[in-house]
Amino acid sequence: LGELEALERSPFGHPTNRFVLELSLARLAYEEGRFEDSTSWLDRAEVRLHARGPGEEFGAAVNPRVHLATQRVRTLLASHAPREVLVVERDRLAQEIERRFSVFELVPPRAAGLGFLYQAARRAWFAAYTEASIAVSGEAEGSRAALELLVAAQRIGSLARSIGARAVSLKEIRETLVPADGGLLVFLPAPLRGHVFALDGDGVVHADLMGEAQLRPLLEELRHSFDALLHARADPSSEMLAAEREVAIRAGRALLPAGIADRIGDWEALTIVGADLLGDTPLEFVIRGDEPLALSHAVAFLPSLPLGVALLQREALRRGSDDECLLVVVPRGFDPRLNLPDLPFEQPALVSLLEPYGDAHTWKPNRGLALGS
Repeated sequence: LGELEALERSPFGHPTNRFVLELSLARLAYEEGRFEDSTSWLDRAEVRLHARGPGEEFGAAVNPRVHLATQRVRTLLASHAPREVLVVERDRLAQEIERRFSVFELVPPRAAGLGFLYQAARRAWFAAYTEASIAVSGEAEGSRAALELLVAAQRIGSLARSIGARAVSLKEIRETLVPADGGLLVFLPAPLRGHVFALDGDGVVHADLMGEAQLRPLLEELRHSFDALLHARADPSSEMLAAEREVAIRAGRALLPAGIADRIGDWEALTIVGADLLGDTPLEFVIRGDEPLALSHAVAFLPSLPLGVALLQREALRRGSDDECLLVVVPRGFDPRLNLPDLPFEQPALVSLLEPYGDAHTWKPNRGLALGS
């Protein structure tokens, strides 16, 4: 720490490097609980930000204002600052995030896809905004405001922009994407503390998630356990099944905290948004209560909520159109390396698979018919 402070006092160095150093010292002081010191370093960084001269522009990748606003909010929250001070800084953070939206939209959409929330540092901005909004406005209003800002970020992803997705409100999302018998789960993993939102016809419920440093190893363990079952083919050992169930239960507790688990308990349909931010994790096998989500709910996935609204508003995919259907595909030869047996596709298994969806928009092929290859 002393060496870092000595470097900061040095008259040499590019202003970008000095700003980053001061912001790093503010974060270090915050993590150590020295909130006055954190505030002091933030003040110095802000002075440098506003006093830079010709030729001292910060690199575009630094995003100095939004990082400064994020750390300012975190320090104020931890030090129990007065509400009126936190309101000002919360609003300032929202403005800086929205300014980054404008910059991001100047980047042409990429064919391979590029979401605004792909970077952990950006997710940290939204996590801080969520915590500040709940602190100043209460759980209900604060979580609703946080989800609205998160939805705005989803709209500017490459895929959403490529099909012309527009800004949508939570009211429109509820009317368009939320079924009467279900709702949406929106995940926001973040470095220090993540968040999950449940949205249904009754409104928004929010819960905190553990930070990514704790969450990612658990999700990786779930992936490895699931892969082991696949490699065991049709004859997994009882120990392997017990191990997979145990890690799925722990993952369920981590991803579906009590308030969220209770809210989705009566749902039949569940659409998950933000699964891509959690890595290649088989979320359908996360256990809530006594069974995996895949058995208790009709699970679907969306890359973003504005994209979902845009797709459903296309003429051919409007809700309730005559050509709406659920396609059930049973692949054969999924991966030759695994030597998996073909999935059974007989009537009892088919009935169980389609039960959560009801009869309104499903087509049931004849016994023994396999689709896809």
